[in-house]
Amino acid sequence: MKIKIAIGVCEKINGRCSSMGCFKAYNKKDKHFERYQDTDVDLQAFFSCNICSTESKEN
Repeated sequence: MKIKIAIGVCEKINGRCSSMGCFKAYNKKDKHFERYQDTDVDLQAFFSCNICSTESKEN
């Protein structure tokens, strides 16, 4: 069974982080993705969240 994964990042790091580390970890299945080492996974979404961001233009 294929596991669908989404990566969410906080908007507060937007502009300070390229998010390349997340993709590298996903592709190598290391760091937080180690638990999927023997699992068929599919990255479905990558999104940013602004719920707690006081600097968000939408808040």
